[in-house]
Formats: sequence, C-alpha cells, structure tokens
Amino acid sequence: MSSSSNKLLPIALGVIILLLGLNAYFLANKVSQGRVIENQKKELSEAEKMQEELQMQYDDAIEQLDLAAAENEDLKVQIEEQKRTLDKKLRIAKSKINVLTAKGNASITELAEARRMVDDFVLQRNGFLNEINNLKAENQNLASANMNLSQEKSKLTAAKVQLETIVEEQTKITEELEVEKNQLAETKTKLERRVELGSILSANAIKATGVKEKKKSDVNTDLAKRSDRLMVCFEIAENRIAKASKEKIFLRLINPRGETMAIESQGSGYFDDPVSGQAVRFTTSKEVDYDNTSQDVCINWKQDATYDKGKYVAELYNKNHMIGTKEFVLK
Repeated sequence: MSSSSNKLLPIALGVIILLLGLNAYFLANKVSQGRVIENQKKELSEAEKMQEELQMQYDDAIEQLDLAAAENEDLKVQIEEQKRTLDKKLRIAKSKINVLTAKGNASITELAEARRMVDDFVLQRNGFLNEINNLKAENQNLASANMNLSQEKSKLTAAKVQLETIVEEQTKITEELEVEKNQLAETKTKLERRVELGSILSANAIKATGVKEKKKSDVNTDLAKRSDRLMVCFEIAENRIAKASKEKIFLRLINPRGETMAIESQGSGYFDDPVSGQAVRFTTSKEVDYDNTSQDVCINWKQDATYDKGKYVAELYNKNHMIGTKEFVLK
C-alpha cells in the first residue's frame, strides 16, 4: 500500500504542476486578451470621439457660415463654396475613421493619421471662419466708408446747390446791373447828345451881300460885276450850355449853278454830316472866341473870278450842324 502510494505521489504532483501551468497559461492568456479588448475599446472610444468632434466642428462651422451668409449677401457664393469644401473633408475624415473602427486593431500610426485629419479639418474650418470674419470686417469698414462718402456727397451736393443758388443770384444781379448799366449808358448818351446839340451855336439876323472894296471904306453891293468879295454877317446867340472856348464856324456858299464855291488853297475843305455821314464841302471857315454871350461875326469869301448873276445860298455850320441859312441875289 505504501509502495503504491509512493508511486502515485509523483504522478499527482505532476498533474498538479500541469494544472497549475495550465491555469497560469489560461490566466495569462485571459489577461492578454483582456488587454487587447481594453485597447480595442479604447481605440473604438477614440474613434467615436473623433467622429463626434468632427461632426461638432462641422455643425458649428456650418452654423456660423450660414449666419454670416444671412448677414452679408455678397459673401453667400464664397460661403457656399467653403461649406462644400468642409462637407467633402468631413466625409473623407469620417470614412477614414469608420475604416479604423471596422478594422478593430488600428495601429498607433493609423490613429495618429486619423487625428491629423481631424486637426486638418478643424484648422481649415477655423481658417474659413477667420477668412469670413475678416471679410465681414472689411465689408463693415467699406460700409462705414461708403456711409462717410455718402455723407460727404450729401454735403457736397448741398454745397453745390447752395453755390449754384449763389451763382444764379449773382448772375441775376449781374444781368440786372448790366441792364441798368446799359440803360444808364443809353441815358448818358442821350444826355450827352442833348448837351452836344444844346451846345451848338445858333446864328441869327443873317445878312449876305457882295462887297465893293475901296480905299477909304468898303461898300455893300448887290451887283455881281461890282462885287470883289462876298460877306456873310450874323449874330451868334447867347448859349449857357456851350463851353466858353474857340468855336469854328463853317460857311458854305452855293452859286447860282448849284455848286459849292471852293478853293482848297484858300481854306476850303470837307466835314462829315452827323446825320447822313456823308462828306459836306464847305467854302471857308472862321474861328471865334466864344464866351457864352451873343456876338456879331462876319465871314468873307474872295475869289479871282467874277461872280455870276443870280441867286446864292449861304449856309452856316457849327459842330458840323447847320445853324442858319440865307438866300441873296446878285444882279
């Protein structure tokens, strides 16, 4: 019995050792599997977090982009393009993470690549939002500048209207002054004309005759053959308008043939008729010292040729205006 027990003892010990070894193996294997399962759970949890983070970042970006588009119509096209880009990036990142989740044993490198895709998405999302915010700020600055320009334009328009009103008023005043000036000039011209006409001397008591020259004294005659010269005497009337000065009196003698008697070497010449503007020939002239009072004047005309018989006309002029006329006859 003792011998049999001694034989079974090593076997029992061997079985026990074997069982202990198996238990240790199974325990170690279980621990290892537990770690694998734990790691897979962690990987799955990390992937799910990435999915949630991606979706959250995407939803937040879309919300902010939609808000910016609603606030500014000018950015709508650009924002829609950015939304399409983010949506494409989201789908690619999600697809990559789904693959890792389905695989169940993603490597550290693969997880790092997935995380990089999430970070890239967030970076681009933030870039888009910053770009939109910058554009919004620029648009606000432009809107403010446009408002300032609009205000300046309004001020300039008001100033322009005011200036145009002033110019219009000044133009009206200038036109009125010009009309008044012309009226005054016209009145002045008329007054000057009246003064000029009023200053013309007048000849009264005109007498014209032939003169026979003698040693002792000359004798008036109405005989053509006895006349050595012709004489026209008259009285210059008092004129308070005319200036006291030297005044020239022109004498025009017209012979019986209707010709103006004239000899240039003896002072004959021409003056312009103030009405017709035509040249009028005169026979001779005399300058008198006029002192505004009446005075007697005589003008003589002498020629070498004998005088024709018939009717003569004597015309007197001052300032080119006729101031008197007288007919006489030489027999």
